[in-house]
Amino acid sequence: FLKDIWPSNKEIENTLSNSLNAEMFINRYSNISKGPSQWQNIKTKERFKMQKRMLIIDQLNLFFRCYIVNPALSLNGQPIGGLMGVVKSLQKICRETKPDKIVICWDGEGGSKKRKLMDKNYKAGRNPIRLNRDVRNLTESEERQNKLWQMQRLVEYFNCMPLAQLIYSGIEADDIIAQITHMPQYKDWQKVI
Repeated sequence: FLKDIWPSNKEIENTLSNSLNAEMFINRYSNISKGPSQWQNIKTKERFKMQKRMLIIDQLNLFFRCYIVNPALSLNGQPIGGLMGVVKSLQKICRETKPDKIVICWDGEGGSKKRKLMDKNYKAGRNPIRLNRDVRNLTESEERQNKLWQMQRLVEYFNCMPLAQLIYSGIEADDIIAQITHMPQYKDWQKVI
């Protein structure tokens, strides 16, 4: 069995401490960013090195994704999965993408008036969202109120953060996102949506 031949943690620690030291590490990796001559000869565009990055979020979409999968409850038993999931997701996305600017886009009241004029059945066939769990501790009306409360809390939290929130009556987040990506002042920015 492997456990019979596998070294103990103490044996591994002793081997590493006897084999490695700080001087070896410094000698080997002190010039790692310079790389070999082939690496140094790669031509890049200067604008690429300094390109700024903008994170753009369709907030209602993110909220519902988090809400349906996260069963978290507050200390008083109220669902907070959407709220908690969005904050954790935003943390993770920011850690991974390191944006210079964050824009949160909300669907405006009434959704897309333009799209509804073009197609009166726009989004008419969509099923209501379903929780991915069997436990329900709220009535349908209480659940609707809870979702609104969680979204209001998100707006309040976001107002305390270094980001921009956009919402326009009669306009969906998708349309706001499309507009932002075509704004001349962000032409050279990388957009993460």
